[in-house]
Amino acid sequence: MRTALLIGLLSSLSWTAMSQDSQPFLKAMNEGNSTALSMLVDQQADFQIGENRQKVNRNQAEKMLETFFAPKSELRFLFRHQSNTNENNGTRYKIGMLNADNERYRVFVLFKMDSGDMSIAELAIESP
Repeated sequence: MRTALLIGLLSSLSWTAMSQDSQPFLKAMNEGNSTALSMLVDQQADFQIGENRQKVNRNQAEKMLETFFAPKSELRFLFRHQSNTNENNGTRYKIGMLNADNERYRVFVLFKMDSGDMSIAELAIESP
């Protein structure tokens, strides 16, 4: 009984910590802030915007995001689903929807936890 309670408590704390850690991502997505988003990118990350998928560094990620966000004015991003942390590799994914002007995009982001720091290992922005 104590073990189950302890596991539940740790899972809850992990969920809360990850939710707080992803606030900079959420804020940057709602602002269309490519610079802030690129600062969250791991040294190398898989990026897909539309059909364009490639492995990028922070500078390349910023340029891709800048191009994506440039023509968009009204942005609203919400997370819809997230996984538990994968104990084997310290990753967690989140899925959200981005409303940009009159268009909707499905957003998949894979966060990697390393020594308490969170970074984006993969980001996909695609039309549903």
